[in-house]
Formats: sequence, structure tokens, C-alpha cells
Amino acid sequence: FANDKYTSNVCVPNDDWSQDYWNKVWGWVAALNEVVANYGDDVRYNNQVQISRIWRAWIFSRTTDLFGDIPYSEACNNSGQAAKYDTQKEIYYDMIKELAEASEKLNPGGDNMGNADLIFGGDVARWKQFANSLRLRFAMRMTEADPAKAK
Repeated sequence: FANDKYTSNVCVPNDDWSQDYWNKVWGWVAALNEVVANYGDDVRYNNQVQISRIWRAWIFSRTTDLFGDIPYSEACNNSGQAAKYDTQKEIYYDMIKELAEASEKLNPGGDNMGNADLIFGGDVARWKQFANSLRLRFAMRMTEADPAKAK
């Protein structure tokens, strides 16, 4: 079959797909940064903040896997300046730290997003499990670049 994406059953790359993802990522990151910045010190929203940190790490992992070095440490920080590009190695190091901290701070007896959490339905234990499985996944990706840190 043939359409705008395939010709003779051979996939033809479409740069629009990656460009669309690139454009959308920064809106997602900006929204998550806003949650963390505005509610990070408010214990009433602790779990929502930690879940935002975990989801932000997931988004950044997908983005750096697709594009390599990307804006990370200064991404969507409302400075009005172009964000510097961080290396993939630096990004993975920081994401592992972020996930460890967020997982540790999750509180099963704290705030619960309930049905507003479309991924785990407010189940904090599953978010903790997700954060820890991401840390393992990221460590596996680091084995080539830094085996000692990956351990």
C-alpha cells in the first residue's frame, strides 16, 4: 500500500514527526516545571510534585534518546534566554538523582490525585515502582558511557 508515510512497504522517514514531538516537549516540560516551582514547598501537594518530577524525567529520557544532547538544566525556566544544551551523560546523571529524590519523598498517606491520575489512578506505590524502574532503565543505558556509575 502507499500513502504519505509508506511507499512500497518501505518506511520513508518523515521529519514532521520528530519536529512535532520536539515542539510539544517544551510545553509539557514547562507545565511540569510550573507545578514543581509553584508547589514544591507545599506539603499538601507533595505527591503531585514528586509525580511531576518523575513524569518530567520520563519525558526528558524519551527526548534525549531521540535527539541526543538537548536543553535540560535550563529548559523552560522562564528566563527568556535560549537554554544551553546539556550532554546526554549529564542529563542521565541528573535524572537518576531526580528519580531517587522523588521516589523517596512520595508519601502513601499524603495527597492523592485519584482519577485525575490517568496513569496509575493515584496509586503512590506504583509511581514509586515506576520511578525505580526508570532508574534501572537509565542505569542500563549508562553502562557503556560510565560502567562504575551505572552500578
